[in-house]
Amino acid sequence: MATTSSVAKDRPDLGPVFGSITDEQDRRIRGILLEVDENLLALARHFELERAGWEGTGLDLFSYPSGQVQLSSFVEPCDKGDGNHSVSFCIELAPVSNHDDSCSEPAWDIELEVYADCQHKEYCGSMHLVHDRPAVRTASPIDAALALRDAAEELLRLGKETPLASWLLLASDDPQEPA
Repeated sequence: MATTSSVAKDRPDLGPVFGSITDEQDRRIRGILLEVDENLLALARHFELERAGWEGTGLDLFSYPSGQVQLSSFVEPCDKGDGNHSVSFCIELAPVSNHDDSCSEPAWDIELEVYADCQHKEYCGSMHLVHDRPAVRTASPIDAALALRDAAEELLRLGKETPLASWLLLASDDPQEPA
């Protein structure tokens, strides 16, 4: 089972995610991650929610027993007020070493995905990936944090520009007709 801690509230050591970083890099990265949190919480407020991520403050650090680590968050508004019309806006930053042992140089992947509850006539009970951006790979901790900030800004833009009903349509039998 993974352990989770709020980056903003708990201020966990970022070394497991970014490797050996200087105090100056740590301060700079935390400043950038604060901007990520601000974008995530702005997205939540857009949907009249008060929280982003598991801890509610934006980004969370996940540490798994396998040694894998990641920074990630989500905002999950619900259309029509029931549990079958949710859309989940997600971002993640993870060291490439989490999934590629052959990578000899430090690198990080930043992902952005949007999931929507199944709206098919034959309900499968799961969420469907309705939008993903190809992962951005970076070669420095600062660039990784900046790419995560860019992803959070894009997530905010996507959430504000596209109604929840449109995302839900993408998880239906006919994305051209209302579910």
